[in-house]
Amino acid sequence: MTTVYYFCSHLQADTSSRILKSFVLQLVNANPDMAAVIHTDYVQIHREPSVKVLKLMLSGTTEKPGLLSGVSPCRIIIDGIDECGSQEQKPILQDLLQLVSASAPSNNCKLLVCSRDLPEISRVLKNKARAGGTVLLSEEKDSINQTIHRLARSRLSELASERETWQLTDELVSELCKLIVEKADGKCPVHS
Repeated sequence: MTTVYYFCSHLQADTSSRILKSFVLQLVNANPDMAAVIHTDYVQIHREPSVKVLKLMLSGTTEKPGLLSGVSPCRIIIDGIDECGSQEQKPILQDLLQLVSASAPSNNCKLLVCSRDLPEISRVLKNKARAGGTVLLSEEKDSINQTIHRLARSRLSELASERETWQLTDELVSELCKLIVEKADGKCPVHS
């Protein structure tokens, strides 16, 4: 099964164009035979890889199949939509949902969106929730935080024993674990 993914970051300007370009590159890498077809059918005709052209490359038309039809089944994973600029979140989600619905007749493409539950994101996904499903991890916050804490403590304890010169005390490990859990929850503590 082919899986394409994109991890959004608040450190860069994630746009629909950037994400779709990443998917095209990943799919061409997974299926190099498609490179010649993509070059002939899209690159030579459309000099600029606009969002419209990128979506055509991925989903295709009735005359020309797109990259997604050549890699059945396919899974698309996008993480951190909430970290994109608020003006980009809706267009990105709409473009991704359009890609998945374009493959609906063959049902070969599934989408997993991982994000904090923000109103704009929820509104866009709400209409599509009937066709798929929604898992709200916010309802499992305590369990998730405990799991992150245990994982961080385990790894930091390993580091403490491997790197004795770092002098990682139990107090410091506990404080670092707390900061990691807060960061994972989207909180960025500020220290003076």
